[in-house]
Amino acid sequence: MSVSRYLGRNVILGDEMGLGKTAQTVALIQTLRTIEKLNGPFLIVVPLSTITHWEREAAAWTDAYTVLFHGSADSRRVILEHDWAEPALHLFIII
Repeated sequence: MSVSRYLGRNVILGDEMGLGKTAQTVALIQTLRTIEKLNGPFLIVVPLSTITHWEREAAAWTDAYTVLFHGSADSRRVILEHDWAEPALHLFIII
């Protein structure tokens, strides 16, 4: 993914479960944050069935402030009002 980024190519990760898409993505984000000093925000859209896995891996492998944009209309409104206001260090996970 890093090579494709440097070459200006878009990448879609789509394969069987368990082949490392989450690890690759989280590692790329951490590399962008620490080596290239790109603090984001980064947006990841995931299925509901994988959300706890993404949250766990993001917490384990990055120091990014992770925001889960999910829930009732009121809870999403609160997220928009507070967390979207200063998105520079955020990793947004959207369902």
